[in-house]
Amino acid sequence: MTPDVFFSDDDGYGETRHVFLAGNGLPDVWRGRSSFVVSELGFGTGLNLLALAAMAESQGAGAPRLVYQSVEWEPRPRGDFDALAQRWPELERPARALAAVYEPRPGWNRWSWPWGGILLFVGDARHLPGLSPSFLPADAWFLDGFAPDRCPELWEPSLLSWVGAMTRPGGTAATYSAAGSVKRALRAAGFTVTRSPGWGRKRHMIRARR
Repeated sequence: MTPDVFFSDDDGYGETRHVFLAGNGLPDVWRGRSSFVVSELGFGTGLNLLALAAMAESQGAGAPRLVYQSVEWEPRPRGDFDALAQRWPELERPARALAAVYEPRPGWNRWSWPWGGILLFVGDARHLPGLSPSFLPADAWFLDGFAPDRCPELWEPSLLSWVGAMTRPGGTAATYSAAGSVKRALRAAGFTVTRSPGWGRKRHMIRARR
């Protein structure tokens, strides 16, 4: 069986910074904010969260308190964080801090760490719209990188409609995918969609604003 690939073999950290951080205008959009909410579809290895924390670390006192909300059907082992830190040493402190609190159980998981709070729902993302408590309205979304034909459940129009409803006015979203069906669903959810240069061998990605 071929293992799942959660990020670029060339430079997954660079890819995350390009697609999800720069794709959402970070860190510029959080300047002057005391708190900032990031939501994600697909926690995976936790690389996106670690990259966000490393960015906040680099900003020092200028960074807001972060609330990170994500969902994962099948959580990865804690050892993944060590592997990421070994590959990218700048992620070592966030990786150790996450490993210290990471004990995912089915349903809602809430953890505190130096950069704010983490809310992880372990289960089917399609259940989120009907659950209470649910996510806070997001300032930025990290949407799953897999194409709709690989992970169709994360691109259902009803789920993306909920994503739109759970986004603050002026909030943003970014994804590796540039599929037409994704663009149409995001527009229907109330986003203005822009096709932007992708990372590495991927020509295009999507940036969106509510």
